[in-house]
Amino acid sequence: MDKTRKHLVDAALTLFVSQGVHITGVVAIAALAGVTKMTLYSHFPSKDALIVACLDERDRRWREEVVSTLAKHAEPISGMLAFFDLWVYGFNG
Repeated sequence: MDKTRKHLVDAALTLFVSQGVHITGVVAIAALAGVTKMTLYSHFPSKDALIVACLDERDRRWREEVVSTLAKHAEPISGMLAFFDLWVYGFNG
């Protein structure tokens, strides 16, 4: 993912989590990412495409965190408890 696209996804995720997906506008996302609205639309043809990219990125971060958490626990029960702790308390991705 190129640098600008990553900034846009990160900015969108921040705003989507704090304000909600539907209320967050592309102008606010572009402003937080430090780009123009035209730049946003050159990377994503629509807000829906940006939402899909954000969901993909959040999923990638979640899976990475699960793998990292489970790698710290050799015993299956310990790993399962750590997974549930992550699921309930610890993932802000």
